[in-house]
Amino acid sequence: MAFEDFDFDSSSRKSAITMGWNPFGGSSEAGPSNTGSSSSAATTAPDPPRPLDWDTVYRDELRNQEAQIPTVDDVPTCMSLFDSFFKCYALFPAVRGYYRYGYVRSCSHKWDDYKYCLSIKSEDAEERRRLWIKRVAEGWTKRRLEGSSEDVWEARRTPPENFPPPWPEDLGNEQVTT
Repeated sequence: MAFEDFDFDSSSRKSAITMGWNPFGGSSEAGPSNTGSSSSAATTAPDPPRPLDWDTVYRDELRNQEAQIPTVDDVPTCMSLFDSFFKCYALFPAVRGYYRYGYVRSCSHKWDDYKYCLSIKSEDAEERRRLWIKRVAEGWTKRRLEGSSEDVWEARRTPPENFPPPWPEDLGNEQVTT
């Protein structure tokens, strides 16, 4: 699946292009080499991104998962899911989870995947692939719609005051001695 096949919100793409400033000091429409004043696009605020709905995100995830799992051989086996469940309770993943999140993460979702695999084991291979894709797409849809820790930040409409900061004139003249 190519990058262009993903269903990105056109307003967020437009807002990234027409912000009217960039960290290099010029208009973002002309690229970093333009050092002139900001364009008239800086005065118009971009449209806020439209809220995502379940059906749109679910269709996107179905396409993504069908690309990730193209054949029945790519569906994880019940044994690999069982191994994944027990690896989750190993010492290193528990310590890493505690370091990252402040608590030992639950492995119940891996147990649920294993039980689901056992429940669809009697289906034929292509139906098992279809059911597995549906389950994973539902999980990713739920995860995408819940939001993330990155949602706490808002994009700036204008650059901060005194941006970019001036460089000291003697910074480039220092000689390093070893």
